[in-house]
Amino acid sequence: MNFPSKLKQLRLKNNLSQQKLADMIFVSRTLINKYENGVAIPTKENLEKLANCLNVSVDELFSNEDTLNVVLNHNFKKQNIHFILHVISISILICAVILTFIPLIVAFRYVYPIPPGQQTPDKFYYVASIMMACLSSGNPLPIIFLIISIICIGLGLFNILYFKDKDKNKAQLTCNIIYYCLFFICLILFFFSMIFAISSVNTVY
Repeated sequence: MNFPSKLKQLRLKNNLSQQKLADMIFVSRTLINKYENGVAIPTKENLEKLANCLNVSVDELFSNEDTLNVVLNHNFKKQNIHFILHVISISILICAVILTFIPLIVAFRYVYPIPPGQQTPDKFYYVASIMMACLSSGNPLPIIFLIISIICIGLGLFNILYFKDKDKNKAQLTCNIIYYCLFFICLILFFFSMIFAISSVNTVY
């Protein structure tokens, strides 16, 4: 019998309502209800209070099997959080890579020489991508961003697929640290590539 069932059974055996038991250990009735439904796990202090009020030992109330279930549930939630964060960050990188190739920057250039009869040069309007604007100015930032992004996306997919349902804490932690370091480097490179592209498109030739 697991902890929620044992708690409810012992509470009824001792003729205690949820509110009465809650008052005895100085918590809310809602929290007792969560304990009995398996939604929440009591702290060590509350567990000792519950065991004392129900006239049983802590080990009788909360077995090794319950402890294992808590650990497994915690690991499952942790894996889900890592999965969601990886999916979000990979999606951001893919969008950033796509944006470097899409012509989004409206720019102009003055065209010299000035045509006869005009006092100012003509303006040549065009739309440039971050990649085109940087490369035309000899700036390799988008290329570096693209290479590191591909490595980062590959590592992120590896983390999702390889560590799924596996208990490899040290290896996973190392891969996650490398992944998120590369992710933030990519964001910085993308930001500076975009700034350089915007500042370099309105040049004179």
